Amino acid sequence: MTITYPLSFPTNLGISSFMLGLRESIGRNESPYSFDEQIYDNMGQMWELEIGLPNMKRDDAEDFNAFLLKLRGRYGTFLVGDPNAATPRGTWAGTPVVDGGSQTGYNLNVKGFDAGATVKAGDYFSLGSGANTHLHKIITDGTADGSGDLTLEFMPMLRASPADNDALTSSGAKGLFRLDSNISPFQINQESVYSIKFRAKESL
Repeated sequence: MTITYPLSFPTNLGISSFMLGLRESIGRNESPYSFDEQIYDNMGQMWELEIGLPNMKRDDAEDFNAFLLKLRGRYGTFLVGDPNAATPRGTWAGTPVVDGGSQTGYNLNVKGFDAGATVKAGDYFSLGSGANTHLHKIITDGTADGSGDLTLEFMPMLRASPADNDALTSSGAKGLFRLDSNISPFQINQESVYSIKFRAKESL
């Protein structure tokens, strides 16, 4: 059996609950005497999510169970994004691409916007494709200048330095995830209704 990862997330059933959060690796030491504290930024960041599906009968449930089984627990990966934010709040007008290679951190210089194009806090964008897809979320509103240039501010930090002219995806942006467990569970109630909920972490 040959399965190619990442899998596309099934869209025929919809999602009843969706939790997406960014886990930060921040350390803290506190003096037992003065209660003074020291905070350490260990630079680790990871998207974590929990998805619940609508209650369903077996015909629909087994299609989704097959998707989970194909992932083989933590082995395989899949692509998914915030279902409520597939369309950005900003215009993102133009054809934005990376402006210059070797960029790192929480900012990205971008060119190719239409003059006056906007990005809004809460907008997502993704860089890369397939197993190298990375999801980021805008944290500061921005407006492209007359040349179509704009510096994006976002979280989490860049996973790798994109190449000059790499494209950004703002509509239907997705991240790369793998299950948080090697178990693919489902529940059935006395009315033979299936309930499916699972957790996943960003694949780094």
